[in-house]
Amino acid sequence: MVPCDVLISQVAFSCSWDILLCRIVEDFYASDEEVRETARRRGKHIPISLIKTLPSVLVFLAASIPVFLTEFGRKIYLDIWLYGSVLSYSWLAIKAVC
Repeated sequence: MVPCDVLISQVAFSCSWDILLCRIVEDFYASDEEVRETARRRGKHIPISLIKTLPSVLVFLAASIPVFLTEFGRKIYLDIWLYGSVLSYSWLAIKAVC
């Protein structure tokens, strides 16, 4: 694992957010058990009720069900998934060479 000081010195611009994030990640993966537990206890568990999540689930279902129930929707979904993946990986290969 790269120490924070080395990582931050390699970055062209750094702000306090980068330093804070690096320290949090470093503490989370530390070899010392006490440091790891302290880092894991920093998070907050915020329960979300069903009433708050139900509207977004219904909107997602209302948008996706017609796509999967029609032949045209399934064809478009498959084409986007297949050709989008191929084109994306091709673009990454081209950018890696250039």
